[in-house]
Amino acid sequence: MGFLKAKTSNRTIACSQRRYAARLTRDVRLLNFSLMSTSETVTFDKGPCPCGAGHIDQHVTTQDNPWSTADIAYSINCLKCSREWRLDNKTLVLRSSEAPYAAAKTAEEIARRPLQTLVRSIAVSHFSSFGARSKKAAHAELERLGLTSMSYRQYLEHVSKGGTIATAASPLRNQRWLQEVAKKQGLTEQLDNLTEALSHATKELEHASSQVVRKKSPNPSFNTDWRDKAAPAG
Repeated sequence: MGFLKAKTSNRTIACSQRRYAARLTRDVRLLNFSLMSTSETVTFDKGPCPCGAGHIDQHVTTQDNPWSTADIAYSINCLKCSREWRLDNKTLVLRSSEAPYAAAKTAEEIARRPLQTLVRSIAVSHFSSFGARSKKAAHAELERLGLTSMSYRQYLEHVSKGGTIATAASPLRNQRWLQEVAKKQGLTEQLDNLTEALSHATKELEHASSQVVRKKSPNPSFNTDWRDKAAPAG
C-alpha cells in the first residue's frame, strides 16, 4: 500500500514538473521574441521654426509587434531656436519669458508653507481634546465638519500609517470653521496675515503665467508656420 502511495506521489510530482517546464519554456520564448523585436522611427517636417532657418520635427516610433502603440515626440531642428524655445507637447514656449513665472512660483510656495504649518497646528490643538468612540466616529466627525475628502477606507489606511484625525483634516476646505477655531485659539490675526500673503502671491503667479509666451498649433495635425508672431497666452 505504501509503495502505491509513493508511486502515485512520484507521478504527481513528475506531472507538476512537466507543467512547470512547459510554462518556463513558453515564457522564455516570449521573452526572446520581445528582445528580438525592433523599432522604426520616421521623422516628419511639421513646419518652419520661429526664426525660419530650421523646422519643427515630429518623430513617430513604431515597434514590429502587434501590442505596442506608436510613440510620438517632437523636437526643434534649429540651433538658435532650440536655445530660445522649448516644446511642451505641441506648444512652443519662449524660455526667457518663463523666468518671472519660475520666481513667482517659488514665492507662492514660500508663502504657502507657514500658512499650512499654522493651519495644521490649529487642527492638532482642536482635535487634541476630541475623544472619538471609534475610527468610524472620527471619520464621521471630519465629514460633518467638511474637513476631509477621504473615504472611510482611505481614513483607515491613513491611521494605519500613523495618521490621526488631526492629520487627516484639511481645515482649508472649510474656511468658516477654520476662522471660528482660530478665533478661539487667539490666532485670527496671524491666520489672516498669512492668508492674505498667500492670496497676493497666488495672484502674482497667475499674472506671471499669463505673460509666458506660447505658440500653439491651430492645426490638429501640428502642421504650422511657426514664424507667425508669438502672443502672450491669456
